[in-house]
Amino acid sequence: MKLKKYAAPFLAGLLAAVTVTSTASAHPYDYWQRIYLSKNDANIELYVLYTAQTELLTKENVYDYAINWNNISSDVSVSVEYQNTILPNSNGKWIVTGREFKNTNLGRMNPYDASGNLMDTTPGVNSDWSYVRIDINVDAEAFVDLKNGLITPSKLITNARKTFLHEVGHALKLSHPKQNSTLSGHTVSNGRPYAIMNQGYVRSSSEAVAPDIAFHDKVCLKTKWGV
Repeated sequence: MKLKKYAAPFLAGLLAAVTVTSTASAHPYDYWQRIYLSKNDANIELYVLYTAQTELLTKENVYDYAINWNNISSDVSVSVEYQNTILPNSNGKWIVTGREFKNTNLGRMNPYDASGNLMDTTPGVNSDWSYVRIDINVDAEAFVDLKNGLITPSKLITNARKTFLHEVGHALKLSHPKQNSTLSGHTVSNGRPYAIMNQGYVRSSSEAVAPDIAFHDKVCLKTKWGV
């Protein structure tokens, strides 16, 4: 896939309306309860298939950044390998595949039970997942920020990277933080904790979406999996 050239500012005002408070906390709705079947940790291997690898979505530009989730919780370990053939999902070994979504999806995490049935991702429901599959949109134009105008190819890569980090966060059982004016100890933007796990990037309010794994994400990961 060849990249088109775009020009315009990237996520203007990303840090607008940001405040910081002093003590840390995490909320139950910020992550999915329960476990992966037969596992008490989140040690995972991501197999990035050739279908997900494009001129935009490369190892160095996007996928290698999944290891940024390491060294936060001792029970979380993420590694990335690259495959040209489809491998079966197994315990802790999950595929990342590419799709051209026909809607506004940039990426999607799909959890399955042991029989291969897609599971409900509503926080609070039974979430004893067996494995997940991550789908990434391979259409470069999908990563254009329609709120703030057209952008450069390097910013498309940044947007794709943030999307992938977000989906890996879901695979680690972190959900979208809800708006809550009583949050304490977190950087807050317009009532939301500043985090890579926020929903809405890039086509709606993006001010609360962090450019990388943020303090709130780390607190939730430790709360879910342990220090």
